[in-house]
Amino acid sequence: MYTIVLQALVDHDGYFCDVFSGIPGSVNDRRVFRMSGLGKTLAVIALSVGSVGKFVLADNGYNLRVFMLVGHGTTLDAAECAANDMIDKTRYVVENAFGRLKSRFRRLKYLEL
Repeated sequence: MYTIVLQALVDHDGYFCDVFSGIPGSVNDRRVFRMSGLGKTLAVIALSVGSVGKFVLADNGYNLRVFMLVGHGTTLDAAECAANDMIDKTRYVVENAFGRLKSRFRRLKYLEL
């Protein structure tokens, strides 16, 4: 069986802003992001300006970067717990966007995320 990765960026309203696919499923998420146009663009902006001004919310499969927020794997204090709760609540927007995508295109129903 052959799988491909689908990387998608969803905004705070649940709209897809960027989609990148075609990389074999054996490639890890961090590398896929670095290979994507979005990853390359954000890296260049962060190097030249120092700050992008907005953030990409990612799961623990990604590295923390100037433009990327990643949850705390092991929470140490109340502030980190609160940050993880905010990230989890925001992640529901992404899950709902993929749910709408799957309901609209029934063939994607069996797509694993």
